[in-house]
This record gives sequence, C-alpha cells and structure tokens, in this order.
Amino acid sequence: MWSSLGGTWITAPHAVQVGADKIALFTVGTDHVIRVRWRIDGEWGGWTVIPGEVIQVPHAVAGTGDCLDMFAIDHKYSIQHRQWLAGEWSDWKSMTGEAGGPTLTAPRAVWSTPDRLDIFVLGTNLGIWHKWRDGDDWTDEWSSLGSLWLTPPHVLSRGPGRIDAVAINSESGLAHARYQDGEWGTWQTDDAIAISRPFAVESEDLLHVFVLGENRGVYHYTWDKEWSEPTSLQGTVISPPRAVARPDGGIDVFVVGVDSSMFSRSYRNGEWHDWKPIGGRAFSPPSILAHDRTVELFVLGADSAIWHTQVDVA
Repeated sequence: MWSSLGGTWITAPHAVQVGADKIALFTVGTDHVIRVRWRIDGEWGGWTVIPGEVIQVPHAVAGTGDCLDMFAIDHKYSIQHRQWLAGEWSDWKSMTGEAGGPTLTAPRAVWSTPDRLDIFVLGTNLGIWHKWRDGDDWTDEWSSLGSLWLTPPHVLSRGPGRIDAVAINSESGLAHARYQDGEWGTWQTDDAIAISRPFAVESEDLLHVFVLGENRGVYHYTWDKEWSEPTSLQGTVISPPRAVARPDGGIDVFVVGVDSSMFSRSYRNGEWHDWKPIGGRAFSPPSILAHDRTVELFVLGADSAIWHTQVDVA
C-alpha cells in the first residue's frame, strides 16, 4: 500500500540507508532548497531544511559509521559538497577545478575502498569527469574519462579498488569502462541505440545493466569482458529502469508504466518472470532501498508529494 510523506516538491526523492535502522530521504522544495527527513527505528521525523539553493535533487552516500557525503549543483551550476558527521551538517564547500565549474548533474559517488570515495560528473562540455578523496584529502585535479556523452555515468564498486562505469555516448551507444589496479580501461560500446541513463547492479559476479531502447522498452545486458546481446523485457515505460540485486542471485527491476503506475519484474534462477503491477501514480523513477526480503520505493507523486511503499521480493 502506498502512503504519502507529504510536501510539495520539484524533484524526485533520493533515499539513503545510513545504518541498520536509519534512513535519510532528500528532496528539493519549490524554493529550490534541500529538505531531509530521517526515519530512525521505524519512526519518521519532520522535514529539515538544508540551507542553500540547488537546481536538482542532491546525491548522497553513506560511509562507515553515522556519516554521509552529499553533493549538489547550485544555481551557478557549480558542484557543492557537504558532510553529515556526528549528528551535524558541515558547511557547503565548493568542489574547485575544471569540473567544479559549470556542471549538468549532481555527481554520483561510490566507495571503492573503506577509505576512498570516488565521484563522477557530467560537465557542460558533455565530458565525464572523475575525482576522489583518500581519507580526508581530495585530489587536486579532475581527470577526464572522455568527451561527448549523452548521460552521466552510473557507477558501482564490485570489490576493493574496482569501479564499473556505464554511460551513453554521443552515438547513443551503451558503453562500459572499468577502473582496476589503479588504471581505467578503454570504453567498450554496444551498437544498439539506448535513450536513457543506464542502471547497473552486480549479481553472481556479473554486471547487469538496464536501459531504455528506442521503443521505450526495457533492455537487459550483461557485461563480462564484453557485452552480451540485449534481452528485451517487453512493454513500454516512461521512466528509466531501476534495479536491485538479491543475495541469492535474483534481480528485481522497477519502472513507471505508460499509465504512470509502478511495475516490477523479477529474475530468478536464470529466468525472467512477468511484469507485476505495484500501483501508485509516479512522476519520477523510484529511489530504492533493498532489505532482506523487501524493497522500499520512494517516488514523486502526481500531487508533487513524495509517496512510499514496500514490496515483498522473496
């Protein structure tokens, strides 16, 4: 059952699992200011203002302990960074450097080791830029991962010092690059046309990637040193897919259908099951939190409020 978390918002929500019993939920109000709402031990608190105007929902990642790193884009298209430590927010700090200037999207961040935080951003020159922090110190310069990209990368770490990045290039091709042993490999591209930002998960040591094709259908790829042939998951959707991987090797994919309601499709024991309706009225892709046998979904609703539901995926 869907329940409203209230408010009037202009961006999709972004939910982060901070601890076993602690969730932070971010969104942006009509005044372009970030709000955060905490759920601790199952109880939601009120919305709290994080001062400073931004142009889109921030991206936050949890570190070890009760801490968060949050990245946002201000009205000057500059990257801003803030930390949650010991129950308090630090001040905003500008991420200077070449990619710290005009930027299109909030950086995506991933912990590649317990002490190293890597961030990736799409600049206004349509280049993908990369920077990292080792301990408390950020690298001085941004490194380029190529130019003329249509989407920011989706990134994940599949082991200490390993990062997988997937993005759509200027020819609408799905591309993958890996960081390993201190170096980036070359981008490997599939020839099929993709029209949405890809979303990737790891399952049974394979990289599974989901993207929309020209027909607005969902396609599933795997990458294992090379791209597999895409598998059509059928249907027509209006949102980029989101997915979670299960410990037993299963995968669950979530999309918004043409009627604006949510649907899910499950991959179990090497086979795809049929699409199942979840209902609701979603005007954004879902932000997903995966638990042992359930998945929580947060979406922007037709009334501009944030709506939430929990789905069994056992």
